Amino acid sequence: MPNSKTPTPPASLVRSLWRAIPYLLVVVAVYLMWAPRPSGPDEGSVAASFDLPVISGSRERLRLDELKGEPVLIEVFASWCSSCRASAKTFNDVATAKREGPVHFMAVSVDEDPDAGRAAARDWGFPCDVGHDDGRFSRDYGIAVLPTLILLDASGNVKHVASGAAGKNKLEGWLAGVGAKRL
Repeated sequence: MPNSKTPTPPASLVRSLWRAIPYLLVVVAVYLMWAPRPSGPDEGSVAASFDLPVISGSRERLRLDELKGEPVLIEVFASWCSSCRASAKTFNDVATAKREGPVHFMAVSVDEDPDAGRAAARDWGFPCDVGHDDGRFSRDYGIAVLPTLILLDASGNVKHVASGAAGKNKLEGWLAGVGAKRL
């Protein structure tokens, strides 16, 4: 009967593998620290209630409860964010288009200073109400990346979320899906 004993790896190979383990742990730790994280609430979840002071626009406050009944597209931005500036152009184009159904557009500044958010809203030409986040909105909505775009359906459920700038076609597709197709 042949010897069925499994060959043992050479001791030098075992020592090399053991020496590599700390380096592998460092690589995994760095990846976990710097890996992209999604931003925004989970799609399909119920949107967290909010009540934000308006820093630019026609209202005094933005309250989710008052917006229910029609879809809401939200852009979360900061004045110092260059990607937000670029995204605002797309958002503005989408927000000013004629639509076959109602939709409410709003932006939320996460700037610490409301005046910085107000100046960005003016300079970037936001055609909608802009609320100021006191930190609760970002926490409740899981904002980790700017800009973050969030589409809520008419019932206040999170329909779509995009971390970073979203293209015009993506936003138009989202809006068509909630009955607000561009005319």
